[in-house]
Amino acid sequence: MKKYKMNYKRLPVYLTPDIYNAVEIFAKNNNESLSNVARDLITKGVRQEAVSENINAVSDIIRRVVRDITRAETDRLAKLIVKTMKASAASMYLSAQVAHKTTELDGNTELDDAMSKAVSYIKTAYSEETEHEPIKAKPIQDEMSKRAQAFKNEDDLLDELLSEM
Repeated sequence: MKKYKMNYKRLPVYLTPDIYNAVEIFAKNNNESLSNVARDLITKGVRQEAVSENINAVSDIIRRVVRDITRAETDRLAKLIVKTMKASAASMYLSAQVAHKTTELDGNTELDDAMSKAVSYIKTAYSEETEHEPIKAKPIQDEMSKRAQAFKNEDDLLDELLSEM
């Protein structure tokens, strides 16, 4: 009795004529029997399916791990952005208040003007060749100098500013 008959199980398989002819041509070109070619093709197909299923399982695990790792970093960045937004908003509000209290300028109007310029600046694509419109600052320094001269020293100026707030 041949060795392969003791170590293998018999599997009767029906093939369509075109598949049978393809296997037969493949066997003749490689000088092998139809049984060996069929066995090799089935073995390769089963292994490929097993690898494919394992790759899918490993891919799912990798996706979960990467998502968990990046989630922590993303949450951290989101918290930093929120803190930056709060600090920016507080600075914006305080700047408007200082402009309103220390000058003849309307703080809200100045704030609205600054916001519209900031939005247009953000929308502009960055390029070293791009020339931006120069920022025209209003003479706040002159207004503050006039008010400062009205006081004898810095303490009087500070007391005046604090009393207005």
